[in-house]
Amino acid sequence: MLEGVTTYYGSASGSVSLGALLVPLVFFLALGLLAIAGLWKMYAKAGLPGWGAIVPFYNSYLYLQLGGYNGWLFLVAFIPFVGGLVLFVLMLIASLKIAEDFGKGTGFGIGLAFLPFIFATILGFGSAEYQGAGISGGPRPARADGDWTPAPTYQSPTEGPFASTSAPAAPAPSTPTPPPPVTNLPPAGWFADPQNPSQLRYWDGATWTEHTHPNPPAE
Repeated sequence: MLEGVTTYYGSASGSVSLGALLVPLVFFLALGLLAIAGLWKMYAKAGLPGWGAIVPFYNSYLYLQLGGYNGWLFLVAFIPFVGGLVLFVLMLIASLKIAEDFGKGTGFGIGLAFLPFIFATILGFGSAEYQGAGISGGPRPARADGDWTPAPTYQSPTEGPFASTSAPAAPAPSTPTPPPPVTNLPPAGWFADPQNPSQLRYWDGATWTEHTHPNPPAE
């Protein structure tokens, strides 16, 4: 009997230990998925591939680029002893720049660095719009589907490498005078309806009206 009690309490203790391990595991997994979803939408607003949020290392590459750094600086993490600290400082400064580009303050940038599952989600799914210059240094107007199109740059015909050296074009002709209105229209009266010869339709001197009546039979 003592062995049975020992076995019972031993199995119950094992179940409690397993449950105590799974609860925080599921909790942190949910936070990680929330952070990924927020980063995905945040990258898409800035014209970057949102799927990069789920790719290890490439996620850090995009984050640093969005924060104004060379994305390859994430490789400093592999420097022994100090690499992790250097990368953390870079990511913190990049978070401040990202928050600024989305119209947020310094406090929001610090929150983005330490609690991305909250603040990246606010940027990604909230109403904040990306106002930065983009990775290439030019404006990137975001679209509803998350894609972007670089703003075109226009040059005057007299500027740039393909500037025209010919004489300036002649001025455009003035607006042509419209033809005089037609004045030889029949006077107002009842006439055979052009759409239904069995009835008469009233002509007001300029156009057909909606007034009709049966066409009287010929005598």
